[in-house]
Amino acid sequence: LHTTLDRTIQATGWFTPVLITTEHFPEYLALIERTSCQDQQAELIITLLKQLLAAGVSIHRYYFETDPRHCYPESNHFATFTLSELAELHPNHGLMMFSEGNCLFHTGQLVPWLSQFSPWTKRTLFTLVAPDQWGKREHFLEQANFLVLPAQEAGFKYLMTQLHTNTWQSYQTASLSARSWHS
Repeated sequence: LHTTLDRTIQATGWFTPVLITTEHFPEYLALIERTSCQDQQAELIITLLKQLLAAGVSIHRYYFETDPRHCYPESNHFATFTLSELAELHPNHGLMMFSEGNCLFHTGQLVPWLSQFSPWTKRTLFTLVAPDQWGKREHFLEQANFLVLPAQEAGFKYLMTQLHTNTWQSYQTASLSARSWHS
């Protein structure tokens, strides 16, 4: 971990993970919300994921538009997969979902089909919403066993720390440890 932090600092802030050869990271399924082929937020996420891929983390990417129950691979937008099919194709993978999380709510409540994510015991929702703007949505998702993290370097570092220490705790930093949930 210290070497990764040193390399990241040397790279002027670009997350530069350094892996120990005996360390094993789980494989991941990444579900990325995409509003169009030119979605710049999705492209930012892909850039961050490429850094993890370069570090040896195995990631299988799929995309969805408004409803994660219907995902497609980058190579074929017409081949859609349900969450059940993805769970069968990628057993024992961790789940990384990149979305603001609105797709998991209907009229202010979690969607009734949220249990379709249950095959993934370690599931992370990365959001572009700044942590100081998190509110009830993020709180409800954490209560539904999603680890909610910012979709930025700090969030990826936190996930790597969680994996390294084999813990799965709510995102906390010194500045956020006393945060209250916004309305």
